[in-house]
Parts: sequence; structure tokens; C-alpha cells
Amino acid sequence: MLVLPRIAVQCPRTFSRSILQRMARSLYRDAGSARNRKDPGFVCESEKDSKRSSFVEKINRQKGDYLGRLRAEIDKYSGKRKKQLAPPETDILIVGGGIIGSSIAYWIKKRAPATYHVTVVEKDPTYQRCATTRSAGGVRQQFSFKENCQMAMFGAEFLRDYRHYLGEDAPDPQFNPEGYLFIADTDERAMQMEQNARTQRECGARIELMSQETLKKRFPFINNEDVKLASYGLQNEGWFNPYALLQGLKQYNLRHQTGYINAEVVDFRFRTIHDCVGPEVYEPTNHVILKDSNGELHEMIFSIIILAGGSQTAELCRLLRIGTGTGIRGVPIPIEPRKGAIYTFHAPEAPIVGFPFLVDPTRTYCRREGLGGYFICGRSPDREHNGQCDGDLDNADEGYFKEVLWPTLTNRVPAFSNIKPSRSWCGFYDYNYLDANAIIGWHPYYHHVIICSGFSDYGLQMAPAAGRAVMEMIIESEFTSIDLRRLSFERVMRCEGLRE
Repeated sequence: MLVLPRIAVQCPRTFSRSILQRMARSLYRDAGSARNRKDPGFVCESEKDSKRSSFVEKINRQKGDYLGRLRAEIDKYSGKRKKQLAPPETDILIVGGGIIGSSIAYWIKKRAPATYHVTVVEKDPTYQRCATTRSAGGVRQQFSFKENCQMAMFGAEFLRDYRHYLGEDAPDPQFNPEGYLFIADTDERAMQMEQNARTQRECGARIELMSQETLKKRFPFINNEDVKLASYGLQNEGWFNPYALLQGLKQYNLRHQTGYINAEVVDFRFRTIHDCVGPEVYEPTNHVILKDSNGELHEMIFSIIILAGGSQTAELCRLLRIGTGTGIRGVPIPIEPRKGAIYTFHAPEAPIVGFPFLVDPTRTYCRREGLGGYFICGRSPDREHNGQCDGDLDNADEGYFKEVLWPTLTNRVPAFSNIKPSRSWCGFYDYNYLDANAIIGWHPYYHHVIICSGFSDYGLQMAPAAGRAVMEMIIESEFTSIDLRRLSFERVMRCEGLRE
């Protein structure tokens, strides 16, 4: 009798034992009739041994063939069950797991921990190239736009009371309180600074305006020859560790069953719905195509998708045919990557204690880094200087530091004339070239797509308020904390910027 040995093959769970048994019986019948499997008859011993040996070899060869076929059938069925990257569907899909995306997930889970299934897609799980971890970590309230001031003030509150929001075991964001010092060198800028101070005070910020003489007494190491007016923050300003805050948000999200997956959005699958009375065609989508780290493609169904991809938001919008379609979809998102560089240097002659977060009229900024005489500096990205937008983020343009930043810093702080440059790095900001302000709101064509991006160089400090605002849009259907209706996509459609 032909006995099939046990096969060490891991079968899929849906591949039942009965199917295997039927396949094995079928293979056994193919081995031939019982007559061909019996002893061939009475022959001499030598011929009998020879035929028996030949017969055993034939049977073994047949068994090998049948076992191979069986394994092939099992592999065929197993191949259909591709390993899932994530659940095939989710309620809320957040594209971008940086500080903005993680803050959105945090507030949704904080407000409704068991109601929504939230999934965050992040293609850089180490955050080595993330704008969050490559920023200067500044927090200020000195804005001309009241919504920005209110969001930044809540960001400072969140940092000061982070254990209340994130739990006792949350990483310490190491908030260093120190006021921002803005300088106006023309009468026009001085008038704008006074107007901004009124707006900031109405929002609850504590701001001190300094004349040229007052500035000299308060900060004698600063050159005040061209100063018309200076503005200094007395409370809720400074800097912190961005990576610690990001990890605190992510750890909270993971504890509350938020899914983080390492993948990249590469496409969407659309449906076509024709208007029964006109030529219009509606193309909705709730299927996203993801590519994992191995290059395999996966499809996921979502109910709401939030675009919080930072500098890559415009590319995500193009995948949704925003900016390339017709009608409302023909309006592009005014966000593009802008490369900002940060430089560190050692200045042994510069003061350390009491050195503010200095912002020159040229938008060049500088602050101390620790208490060892080190400082970091940079300049907010603008349309004139794009910082050589290549992919190298570990080495900034040294020529730009020597030819542009250093002369500006030396003119403002003479003690910086004797410095020793150290390391440098870069990061891409989601620069809104319409008005440098964030875009937060539903897209008018896709009623389940939320855009939360375009913060330019101050998204880090506004992340707690922005995440809370998106949560309110989804759960409350309106802004209940800070009214951010002016930051919606409608101003983009009207080309009406809100200049900061």
C-alpha cells in the first residue's frame, strides 16, 4: 500500500483538513491500480530483487512527484493570503505621523477613546528626516494674526502642563522659558509692532515694548543704533525638545490603540459617478493605496482622511487630483517644501544668562543652546532664499552662514565676532506661499478630506491647538475652542491671503 508521509507544510488557516484529505486521496488514486502495486509474481530471486528494486524506485519517484504537486497546491492557496500591512479599513486615516498628525490622533483619542479607529501613516518612523525633530523648538506668542497668537498660547500651556495631558510617565519636553526679542529698525515696522502688541495683549499675552534706551539698559550686549522699537515676551515663550513632545504624543496614542504603520501613500482608487441631468462627473474616493518598506502595495478603506504630511502635502493633494482636476479641484494647494538651515557655533565672549531668543529685522534668529557658550541660529525660509532645496539634510550651506548669517549676527551682537562654527543641519518646512499661515479645514470637493498643513516655520508650537481644532471639526462639527474659520481652504480659492 502506498502511504503518503506527513508533510511539514504550514497551511493557511482557511485551508481546512478536509481539503487536504481529499487532495491526498486523489493523489493516492493516481498512483495506479492495486494490481500494479502488488508483487509482480513468481520469478527467480535475482530477477525478483531487480524488479522489486525498480518498482520501489518508481514508487518513490511517484510519491515525490505527488508530494511536490501537493506542496504546489498549498503554496498556491497560501500565496493568495498576503500579509496585511494594517487593518483593511479604518474610520480616520491620518497621513503624516509627525507633530501635527500625532497631535490630531491624540485629541481624537482623548475626546472619544473608544469611538473611532484611528490609523496614522508615516513613511519615516525613525523621524530622522522629519521637520519636527529638525526644528529649533521655539515657542512664542508674538504674532500679528490673533488666531496664531491664540494657538501658540495654548501650545505653551500644553508644554507647561504636559503631564496633565500626556500622563505622568510622559517624556519631559524640557521647556526653557525665555522671551523672544523682536527688533524693528524702521518707523513702519515700529508702527506694525505696536499694532501687533495690541492684538497680542487682547489675546492675553504679556508683551513689553522697549524703546532704544530701554533696550540698551535691558540687553547692553545688543547693538541698538538702528533700533526704533523692540518687543519682548514676558511669559509663555522659549524653546523645548521637539522629539520628546512627539514621543509623548505617540506613546499616548499607542496606549489607546492608535495604529501607526510604516508606509507611504502612492495613489487613490476613484469611483466615477455621472450626473443624471448634466455632463458633470463626480469622482469620490475612500480607497488609498499604500506602499510598505518592502515595496509591496496594500489597499485600505477609510471614512475620513486627514492630510498632515507637512512639506509633502501638495504631492498628496495631487494624488487626490487637487490642483490638476476641473472646477473646485483645479485650485492647487499653495504649499511647497522650503529648506531651512540651522547652524550651531561657540561664542566664548557672548553672554549666556539672560540672552533672549533674538529675532533680527532680517528674520535671522539666534538663541543659546545650553549653558556652555553654544548658540544656534538660522533664518526663517522665504521666497528669496530657498536654502538649496536638495535632499541633503545633514549638511547645511556653510557659505550661506559665513556670507549672510554671521555678518548679520555680528552687527547685532558684537560679541559674535569671535566664534567657532560647529555642526549644522536642515529640515523642510511646509511653506504656504500664499500667506505663510496654516490651512485647516475640509476640502470643498471631498467632504471627508481635511487639510491641516502649511504652518511654514511655526507648526511645532501650534500643533496642540491644531490637533484639537481638527478633533472639534470631526466630533463637534464646529470650532469650540479657537475659531479658525479664517484658516479654511476658502481663502485659497479666493486668493485672499492673511499676511503674518
